[in-house]
Amino acid sequence: PHRLLAPWAVIQTSGGGYLLASHKGVLKTDSSGTMLWKIKGFPGNAGADPNYEDVIEHSNGNYYLVGGPVLEQAIMVKISPTGTVLKTKSYGGSCVDDIFRSVIESNDGKLIMVGEKSHGNQSYPCAFYFRYYKNIWVVKTGKNGVVIWEETYGGDWLEKGMDIVRKDSDGYIIVGQKCKHKAILSDCNTKTKAVILDIDEEGNEIDETTLAGLYHFEAGTEIALENTHSGGYVFATYPFG
Repeated sequence: PHRLLAPWAVIQTSGGGYLLASHKGVLKTDSSGTMLWKIKGFPGNAGADPNYEDVIEHSNGNYYLVGGPVLEQAIMVKISPTGTVLKTKSYGGSCVDDIFRSVIESNDGKLIMVGEKSHGNQSYPCAFYFRYYKNIWVVKTGKNGVVIWEETYGGDWLEKGMDIVRKDSDGYIIVGQKCKHKAILSDCNTKTKAVILDIDEEGNEIDETTLAGLYHFEAGTEIALENTHSGGYVFATYPFG
């Protein structure tokens, strides 16, 4: 077996093989599962776990992986089809829990990454390891990770961005979670809601919808979002109760 532990993200590549990304690293196999190459740890710092959350194959043929935190920041890693690391980038502030959860190719062939960024409160600058004070965080970059724009969405308490898809027209739909816990985190057991954000190509918020009844995990409740054939959206997650 490939000793990379359970992958967080698996995609089928255009060549018929598979790319598997986990919190320990990334590996590529052929169509029969024979390993072609693997990269343990965060490139340039093999002793640090990359904590990959998502991976895509871009139309330029390269792979883009996102995750973190590594050295207290969210990360993006660009890798060639043969396993050569082409670029590593870090994003965020000085808190230990700024991370990216998902990445897609943007409508204009660049990158859009979504995750969560700490904002703290008046007394504390950080979020206490994913728990209290965070915002939904969206970053658009070029194909080598240079930031074009970034935006945060949320209020004083806890919001996390979990997944993103392109709209049929310009713009993007983001799904995440929010909880107005008023510093009592146990309140999130019954107060956590799914949040759906509609943004335009420049990251401006167009609309927000919330749905009650989301189960609360401190590290983030997994939510997967997809486009439907009829032009709508569907997401899967953990309901409360």
